[in-house]
Amino acid sequence: MGGLFKQFAKSVLNDLASYRTLKVVKISDKRLAYTHKLLMIAIVAYSVLTLIGLHSYMLKEKPDIHMDVTFDDQNVETAVANSANSAYCGASGAANAAYDFSGDATYGYAAYTSNQCVAGLRLADVTYSDADSAKVYTHYSSTTWTSTNDCATSVACDKTIPSATRNGINAFTLTSELYTMSIKATFMTSWGETGVPVKVFVLDSTGKLDNTFSTSSTNLYTQYPNYTVAAFAALSGYTLDTENSLTVSDTFTGNLPVYRLTGMELSVNVDFSNFRAINEYDPFNFDDHATMTVRLINGGDFVSPEYKNVDFNAVTLEAATAGATYEFRGVYLDFQSSGLMGVFDWYTMIVAIIACFVLIGIATSVMDVLGAFVYDSFKNDKYEDDGERQHIEHMILNMETNGVPFRHDDFQVMPNVSIRDFLKVLQRDIVKLSTLAHHMSRDLSAAGLNRHTMEIAQIDASAVKAARFVCVLIGPDRSELFLTGGPQTLGRGHGGMHSKKISHKQLSVIANTHTGAALVRGLPTKNCSGVALGGGPWQTLTENDEVEIMNGDMIGLVLEEAADEDETMVEGVFMFKAYPQEDKKSEGGGWFGGGGNRA
Repeated sequence: MGGLFKQFAKSVLNDLASYRTLKVVKISDKRLAYTHKLLMIAIVAYSVLTLIGLHSYMLKEKPDIHMDVTFDDQNVETAVANSANSAYCGASGAANAAYDFSGDATYGYAAYTSNQCVAGLRLADVTYSDADSAKVYTHYSSTTWTSTNDCATSVACDKTIPSATRNGINAFTLTSELYTMSIKATFMTSWGETGVPVKVFVLDSTGKLDNTFSTSSTNLYTQYPNYTVAAFAALSGYTLDTENSLTVSDTFTGNLPVYRLTGMELSVNVDFSNFRAINEYDPFNFDDHATMTVRLINGGDFVSPEYKNVDFNAVTLEAATAGATYEFRGVYLDFQSSGLMGVFDWYTMIVAIIACFVLIGIATSVMDVLGAFVYDSFKNDKYEDDGERQHIEHMILNMETNGVPFRHDDFQVMPNVSIRDFLKVLQRDIVKLSTLAHHMSRDLSAAGLNRHTMEIAQIDASAVKAARFVCVLIGPDRSELFLTGGPQTLGRGHGGMHSKKISHKQLSVIANTHTGAALVRGLPTKNCSGVALGGGPWQTLTENDEVEIMNGDMIGLVLEEAADEDETMVEGVFMFKAYPQEDKKSEGGGWFGGGGNRA
């Protein structure tokens, strides 16, 4: 047992210590061979890893996104009796000087002072959402104006409102930060897949997991991301009451504005994926997941305000003599889609496999170059022709073998065919020819009296003197196909028929030259054939069906039956004719003489 194991280990070692490169050279240097083997193993491992672990067999794309954000004010009292409990409000909703911003004319910042707190606003007044964004207004300022023209009485009224009196208010929308947002993300792919992720992982600005939401949860508030406005804004690393570090002049005094006043623009990135990363060790989990990250993008600046105009004494703002302009700012959510969704694709998988073979070919070429530079005997051991290398190896083997200089396997009658293989092929051909002769003899015997299949003693005078017929098929192009008495096939190419619907071997015809009849047999083809006997209707002739036809009967190569006999289509019509041999001789003086009456 130990000897067998030792022999097996030695054989494996020899195999590992030799390889054949693209240059058809066998190297026995163990260091080069081991390097090549390790390189091949690394490439195969990398290919399998990318094919399965990195899902390189999938066609991938970044999906489109559609957001559905709904707001809920169930945590907020619509009528607040005492608003002093909010830090940004003074007593009884009065202004809180700590939240004032005096402005900076150098950088074009307007002043926002005496910021009051306003309660009782409707949810629709301070929220907005569409397919890719959402907004919650936390601050507004109003500017009331009076036109210098009396548009109500003046015919030539200037409707552009040339001047206005700024006497409005600045106000925080009380408790708007307590509104609850339910965020539902829907992905859409080019191959028609649409859905919501079964799991959503919400991360803060540092990449730390804040919460996980799953559609399989029985709690409605944990199926999709649910956050208050303040809690969601805090995921960016800043709160609504954090000062916004604006760039101000050296003469600026006072407090910098908070984000509740300047507004917060948050970039919400939704990263979709329906396959797992390689470090999750779950390559066959194809559930739809999404990772949501929040990032502040307007640090050091105000967000763009949303304007709403109200006229006091006219149907349209242009005709009004007095009105107000409201400037809203707050938390803006901008949603973007990222990540990859994949679907199995044959073409992509084939490309990945081809890339694997290309890497193997490149690695082998690299080993050839290394071997040529490192080992002096590499070029001397190299043979471009594989046949030449085998021949030399056989010569070396025979030199070490006692007896005949060359074995019969090495003596080649033709390239890559030894004398042994040649004799096997020759013997097979002899058997095939013998079988073919018996087959032909059987078919000729079935056709009737034949001198080649009967002994001379069995042929009597009456048989020799029996009447014989010349059997032909007249094709659609009026050409004649003579029937010899043995089995013959009929199909595409005969009678000028070249339709692709017709097989090369559509029918088998065996003519009996002694009776003037013929046996027609259907063959296994894709289309059905037909026959018309004695001027009657067409009949189908399917696989292995046999029918005897007489003089004047017709054969159709392709028969397409219809419910109405007048609509039945026949393609490739041949007419069978049998002429007595005596008539042929008397008319033309020979077997195939012309001028006879074949009507």
